[in-house]
Amino acid sequence: MSNFKLNLPTDIPWERICVSKDMIDPIPCDSNLPPKFHSSMAVFRYDPEDEFQLYPNRLISYLKLVVTVAPYAPDINYDRAKKYLPSVLVDDLAESFPCYGAILQLTVTPEKNDLDKFSKEQFPYFVDFEPKKRELYEAVTDTGEVLSGSSNSLTVGKSSTNTESTENYNIDNGWNFGTNFTYAGTGGGFNVGDAKQVGEVNRTGFQHNNLRTSEASVERRELQSHTTHLSQMYNLFQGFHLGTNRALFFMEPRPHIRQSEVTFVNGPRALEGIQEIFLVVSRPNNMNDFCVSALLETAHLGKEPVYEYETAEDILNFRLSAIAQNKDTTWGETDWTEPKSHTEFYTPPPGYEIDLSRSGGYDIRILRQERLRRGPTVTVTRSSLSIFGEVTWRFWETGFWNDDHYANGYLDVDVTIYLRKTQPRLKEYIRKLFFSARDLCCCPQGSNRIKPWITYVTDLDSSVQVLVKKGLMNRSSFIESRLLATAIRSKMEESINSQNRANHGTVEFEQSDIYFTRISNLIAANKISSDFIDPIEVSSVLPKKTQEKIQKELGSISIGHLLKLDARKLSLSLDIPIDEALAIKDKALTEVGKKPFKRYDQNRPDVNNQDSNDNNDVEQKLRFLKELHEKGLINEELYNNCSKEIISKKLK
Repeated sequence: MSNFKLNLPTDIPWERICVSKDMIDPIPCDSNLPPKFHSSMAVFRYDPEDEFQLYPNRLISYLKLVVTVAPYAPDINYDRAKKYLPSVLVDDLAESFPCYGAILQLTVTPEKNDLDKFSKEQFPYFVDFEPKKRELYEAVTDTGEVLSGSSNSLTVGKSSTNTESTENYNIDNGWNFGTNFTYAGTGGGFNVGDAKQVGEVNRTGFQHNNLRTSEASVERRELQSHTTHLSQMYNLFQGFHLGTNRALFFMEPRPHIRQSEVTFVNGPRALEGIQEIFLVVSRPNNMNDFCVSALLETAHLGKEPVYEYETAEDILNFRLSAIAQNKDTTWGETDWTEPKSHTEFYTPPPGYEIDLSRSGGYDIRILRQERLRRGPTVTVTRSSLSIFGEVTWRFWETGFWNDDHYANGYLDVDVTIYLRKTQPRLKEYIRKLFFSARDLCCCPQGSNRIKPWITYVTDLDSSVQVLVKKGLMNRSSFIESRLLATAIRSKMEESINSQNRANHGTVEFEQSDIYFTRISNLIAANKISSDFIDPIEVSSVLPKKTQEKIQKELGSISIGHLLKLDARKLSLSLDIPIDEALAIKDKALTEVGKKPFKRYDQNRPDVNNQDSNDNNDVEQKLRFLKELHEKGLINEELYNNCSKEIISKKLK
């Protein structure tokens, strides 16, 4: 009898070879803990014993990469931020950006001292990795029934039973007829029939039993050598480039499924948690060791505050008619013409004003005009609108008998007035996407960057710049969420080979466009500097030559617009290095911060306190004049002349 004995599978004793050092607490029992919301990575390794090295001339190693995906909370230099913002707003810079997607790249190479000793074909490579793919399938019918499926094969079943049976009947049972009768106390009866059973009965059956009995411990000894456990996030996952020395992984949040579209998650889901990846590395046996390097990029969304007015429309009906009168007062021919004018006034409802930014505040439609002399003339301010028109009528006589003729004058006009609320509401739109990155190098000669950096900043297409909403998600938000998630994935793919990517570790958060955009958003949201909205050619925050160059290449833009421009686009437009483009933004913000902060009205720069008082005064005068006219205390001509004088003085 053989003494050969199989060992039980070994639970892999992982050994950590490198970790994100900034997440290690160097001093116990103190309050200076590592950042709570930074993504981190750790790599574990295990080299199987010689008895499991079954490949000739090659060595097998196991790697486990543990990735913690967390929101991105950048470190802020508050002393520097005070150059740009009032102290009360500096704390608002601290923001946590949820993660909406991640790209993970893992590379294995020879050690730096051995790079020249091996060709690329001899480099280590990944024989296998798990997981490779994780998807979500869902089928929905027109009437709303939902069928969702999930399949993950981990073990083989021990038995299965399948039975099929078919029975066909085609039987003729013959026939039978009978009757009974009674008459005068006597009776009788008979039965006639053909009793038989002629036909065919077919029964076919199939039964298959497959029973497999095994001893679990023996099976494990025969089929398994090592075991381990992986922690996985409930999200979408896709792996690439198996068989090379570089593995690429896409991680996306799980989508909103059809039957749960009404949720508290208004927008795309965030991606956070721990994801473990198991990898098998093969290298030549004459290679002493290999290096492992990892790069994690997480996608985040940037919000932009926008002041928006609630809008409405109203219609003012202007009707003027001049009916000709008989002026036949002599024996001769008469030709008489007389004008008639009218002014109609409009005052917005309480809480509203006329929106001058929209087609000047009104749209006019002439329905009828006959014998028009002057007008229609519209005079508009934010607080009032008037329309003036003048027509004539005519009476004349012709012929031997002095026949009478009449010509009436008409002017019918509808004025659509565009209104908006006097106070705007602050809303936030998702308009930017950026990627933060961190690396991990497991080589003796390598080094890791302690802080994450910004690798890519881009504007989202206008079709997916969605409004940040609160509360339950509805159907339209559900669709917007999926469109935004699709756009994020598309931008993630584009970013890998984009020429706008920042070089490895060169742009920290406080040097990035997203930082300057964040500060400019705070200035805009709190309306604390009028320089922010001034055209750059009249602003004094930049040197004159720089202002002239920007105006020549980019037109008349505001400081706020300049700060939100992509630094790479700015550098290309001005033909300057990116560092100089970022320096221009820093200079502009610094000069704005030096001036006293004073609140301004960003959307109504033409309205100040004095103008508001003037508006109220004009409204009161026009209302009083209209009341006098309606009571018959002044005639039409005096009413029109006074109204025009009041409005003309206001405009002057």
